[in-house]
Amino acid sequence: VAVIGETKPIKDLLKSLGGRFNFKLSVGPGWVFPKMKVEALKEALKHVIEPQQITDLKDEYKKMQDFLNS
Repeated sequence: VAVIGETKPIKDLLKSLGGRFNFKLSVGPGWVFPKMKVEALKEALKHVIEPQQITDLKDEYKKMQDFLNS
């Protein structure tokens, strides 16, 4: 699982959750986490992401799923 985008303001949080920064991801630089950390990551990000950003992320995720399924 990867967290990409403007992560610098929350880099300490991501590192404390066990993330590893990788600047060579195919989707751009980001933090990589094992699948077993997904729930803890979701819970932690709820407290730092604005509600509109969550909606935007859900829309982007849906677009990605539609693209991959076509």
